[in-house]
Amino acid sequence: EGTLSSVLMQAASFLPIGGRVLRASLPSALCLAVAARLAYALTARLLEQNAWTPRLTPFLALAAALTATLAPTWQLEGTIAGGATLAAALVLAGLLLRPTADTRDARVWLGFGAFVGLTTMESHAAGAVLLVALATQIFAIGQVPPRRGVALAAGGALAVIALCAIPIAVRPFASRAWVHLGYTLSSASVSGIDTAASRSSISSTWFAEVGVIACVLALGGLVWGLIRARTRWIAVPLAALVIADVIFPATRGGLLSFDPLAPVRLIALVALAACAALGVHSAAVALQRSDLPFARAAAALLVAFGFAVVVVTGEGSAGPADRATQDAGEGGTEE
Repeated sequence: EGTLSSVLMQAASFLPIGGRVLRASLPSALCLAVAARLAYALTARLLEQNAWTPRLTPFLALAAALTATLAPTWQLEGTIAGGATLAAALVLAGLLLRPTADTRDARVWLGFGAFVGLTTMESHAAGAVLLVALATQIFAIGQVPPRRGVALAAGGALAVIALCAIPIAVRPFASRAWVHLGYTLSSASVSGIDTAASRSSISSTWFAEVGVIACVLALGGLVWGLIRARTRWIAVPLAALVIADVIFPATRGGLLSFDPLAPVRLIALVALAACAALGVHSAAVALQRSDLPFARAAAALLVAFGFAVVVVTGEGSAGPADRATQDAGEGGTEE
């Protein structure tokens, strides 16, 4: 795993800024920013399908993107060299770039298959989640892609996977093939002493990341999105991403060992934030269209609450994202 992130880390090492640790973790921070932009686009598309509110949609989409990417888990991964932010960004991009069933251009299917293969080689869990989300979306909209397109996409994915697997084949012929520093420092050898990598329940993790009220709004928004035909094609893959985190929970805050399920947790947080924005959007639109007293004021306060969640989330992630006192990561990188 980590094929693309390894290449980006090696390229970042040539930048004439900062130390080696900063340059190694710079791609993770940049991928966090890209993931925030993709989360904004995904949420905006969901809200546009729910109701036409050109003034309200950008603000709620921005609040959803910031709520997810300013969460402690996202901020922590954004400071790690080779973190899971790249894999999460690839999954979000895959949901936005999915070809339609009437696409006839062979290059589009080959390119999308290569993209899925690259996502799989970056993170096996992210590739599996992307395939599940795409399958559920296709089932929801009832547009099965043509067999030719599926075959071309599979061919492109297999070609990229074979290309990324070349280092595994040529590794035994290296002059220092007996050096296995990466394997001896794997998660299996340090998981016993990594006390911070204890698994927590899904509910407590979600409540700590996005808040209890935001999770309740996300549940309401998800149910509303699944009921409506206009939003179901986006709400169904979001529900699949949340369910994947429930079935395969990741560790929370491990400092020494890497959890391969970390991208699943990051994507689930984006799905929860997008569903919470949908819940706020639906409630605000309903209040504006009602004849209740102080309905517009209540809608304005509801939208303001969405940005209050962003502030609270950003404040809570300041501690986990601070790497000033963690010398072990710097020592390991130097070694």
